[in-house]
Amino acid sequence: KVVIQLSLLALFCRCSLVQSTRTLKQTLTPSPPYKVLIAGAGPAGLLTAHAFLQHSRKHSPKPLYHIHIIDAKGDPRNSDSASSRSYSLGLNIRGQNAINYFDLDDEKKSLRGIWNTIKKEGVESDSFYLHIGQKLKLQIRKPIPKSQSSATSPPPTLLIPRYRLCAALLDTLDAATSISPSNESPSLEISFNTSLASVDLESRTAYFANDASEKYDLIIGSDGVNSPLRKQMTLPTAEGGHQPIVAEEILLPGQFKVMQQSPHPVALESDAVHAMESTDSTTNSSDRFNMFLIPAPGNSTCAILSWKGTDTPPALAEGSDPAVANSAIEKLFPQFGTSSPAALQQLLSQRPSEVRTVRCNRYHSSAGGALLLGDAAHSTGGALGQGANSALQDVVQLARCLEKCTLERSGEAEVDMPAVLKEFSSTQVAEGLALFQLLQLPPKGPSGLFYQFVQLLLGALINIPGVGRFFPKPTQIMLSQSLTSFSEIVHKNQFWINMATKNIRVIHYEPEQ
Repeated sequence: KVVIQLSLLALFCRCSLVQSTRTLKQTLTPSPPYKVLIAGAGPAGLLTAHAFLQHSRKHSPKPLYHIHIIDAKGDPRNSDSASSRSYSLGLNIRGQNAINYFDLDDEKKSLRGIWNTIKKEGVESDSFYLHIGQKLKLQIRKPIPKSQSSATSPPPTLLIPRYRLCAALLDTLDAATSISPSNESPSLEISFNTSLASVDLESRTAYFANDASEKYDLIIGSDGVNSPLRKQMTLPTAEGGHQPIVAEEILLPGQFKVMQQSPHPVALESDAVHAMESTDSTTNSSDRFNMFLIPAPGNSTCAILSWKGTDTPPALAEGSDPAVANSAIEKLFPQFGTSSPAALQQLLSQRPSEVRTVRCNRYHSSAGGALLLGDAAHSTGGALGQGANSALQDVVQLARCLEKCTLERSGEAEVDMPAVLKEFSSTQVAEGLALFQLLQLPPKGPSGLFYQFVQLLLGALINIPGVGRFFPKPTQIMLSQSLTSFSEIVHKNQFWINMATKNIRVIHYEPEQ
């Protein structure tokens, strides 16, 4: 009798354990279609949708995912870019390679032409000029001569207004979803003018600013430096299942405004980026500002006007006289010429923008089914020109993690989502933290001046025919013209990095316990 009772008890415990394991697995990796909520319809968020759609088409005849993208702003295809603060982005070899990764997938199940659609909306450029004051003009980057160009040479950077990039990605998403059989349920939904307010990581419920809510299996925060999801992930939950991440935000000194000028200044090369620094000693320091010009389609330019401190130069303040603003620009930068009335109206009607850096010790929550990428995970404030490029690289790594963690069983695909999240964090946190370290260059003080001298010298030496290949590339060249990982670039510059970061708090990747 005792033996029978013990056998029954053992059977009960075994069944309970199997059921508990099965329940836990269903909680972490539910059955398809997985409900994927993407917060942020920027370049990274939209390319993430491509990643899930292509993964689904490759592994299943039916949709593996139901993807819902939300964004606080309106559809960029319907917006008036001249009245917005939309700025231009530079897609270098990193960003272009990331987009082409999805163009070059299995040809029977992928959509071709994503990059070609985007390329038509921008301007290719290989030139960069630095203007110091009104007289000194240095060409920092030159196009590679055809005699030295090869198949391995980096492509020109594509300069593209952000809203045009997003519009092109939306068009390619429309095309991608249209190739699904008509009898399948929709696998993609996009809701504009819908912002994420908060997230309950325990119940996996997202709450929107319009009082609506939605259950999800996976939520991806590609919603920028002020990501509500990231802030939620730093907080503990009542049940204690979610392990909070460590996230650090730093407000960088200075502010900026964006002005869309048309036509492009006649005195400046229309196919080059121009960084213009004011040194006018007759102008008070509080009235000075710098300009960064990025060519845009239609013989126009995106001008970013920036200044130190939190006080806007009076000539650029909201409500200022357009004639006063134009005079201030002409005085500091006569080569820019006269600003158009529309550009001045746009400039003086907008509030200044701030710049922040973000770094985290982990980009995911297994219990909460949450993942961060792009500026939501590792913003550098745009100082290195790698914001959009590194965000698009995040998407490629996410796609690789999906492939690695997908099993085919009885003709059906099963995705181990917790493994996807952990695999993504373990690789990309190191890259995000390396990018932050590179942002600290050059070191402060005399060593920083010597570092800059070395970088300029290397820039000249690598362009000497026949011997240039024997010298290491400058840091900025490695960032913008190579696919070398950020971690490897840090390793190559470890001496300078150690000096630049000796007084900065150290953050490392910390896996969940």
